[in-house]
Amino acid sequence: MLDEVTLRLNESKKISGFAISFNKSVVEQIDPDLVAVAEKNFSHWNLKIELTISRKGETKKLIFEENENGKIDVLYFEKFLVSLISYKKDANGCANEITLQLSKSLNEKLKKFSGKITNIDLSCIIDGPTCSITVNNKKIIFAESNMICNLEEYIEPIWGKLIGFERLFTGEKKELFYGKKAEAYVIENSDQECTLKGNKKAYLKLIE
Repeated sequence: MLDEVTLRLNESKKISGFAISFNKSVVEQIDPDLVAVAEKNFSHWNLKIELTISRKGETKKLIFEENENGKIDVLYFEKFLVSLISYKKDANGCANEITLQLSKSLNEKLKKFSGKITNIDLSCIIDGPTCSITVNNKKIIFAESNMICNLEEYIEPIWGKLIGFERLFTGEKKELFYGKKAEAYVIENSDQECTLKGNKKAYLKLIE
């Protein structure tokens, strides 16, 4: 299962056996000389968010840092992914509140199965938390609401692929997909729930 926690600066919380502290946030200038040459380019400032995470006596410092495309990558601790999924900035551009998500590692074994589609949930497009397709009584999450719209800064996570479902998003009724066969290669969250989130190799493929 995915676990989520929101921390303010200098705050510590426990989640799923982990102790996480939000230590500091700074905005740093990457290359002052380059900025001086290209005065109109403001992309040479990056945000750094520092955390401390510990579990079972092991402690590690994690630093989330914007890359050149303004994205912040997921980080790893033990066999878990730690994803920064959103943050709020203060007047100086530093993060003063962050939301983290812990999930299974990219190295977690993917499970492959196939079956008939029995349900499609597109509620994340409006106000629901997730969108999913149910195959063999297993709900397979393929999108989240913050992928659609997030008023705060949004960090793009790693997702697998949804293949062959293009017509589902161009007006075709979802009921027309019911009974069709699909092949899944996904991460299991539980006996009833799987996800495409956390591994680029994951997929859910419609088999006509």
